Amino acid sequence: MNYISYVGIPFAVSKEQAFNSVCKVFELTPIQLRSRSRLRHIIEAKAVLCYILHKKQGLSSTATGEYLKLNHATVLHHCKNVANWIEVDKNFNDKFKQLRVTYN
Repeated sequence: MNYISYVGIPFAVSKEQAFNSVCKVFELTPIQLRSRSRLRHIIEAKAVLCYILHKKQGLSSTATGEYLKLNHATVLHHCKNVANWIEVDKNFNDKFKQLRVTYN
């Protein structure tokens, strides 16, 4: 059983719903999430959104990148980082679990 099935986060939502949920959980405005900022909390939120759109909803890395104005390689890098952060960073893991509440 993988981590996502254990947490039970339903990912059958639209891009806009996922975007709004990530903004809510990470306490960011849509402008901040779409910004080119390199602040850690903004990067974590972008990474989670990339992970949801690419890995769980099946969008290609190119389509995900176009939606967030990122390079496809950056999307893949974010997805890899999220998998590592879930296992290592408890605060990140808690925020990731909070997404489940916002979808229900």
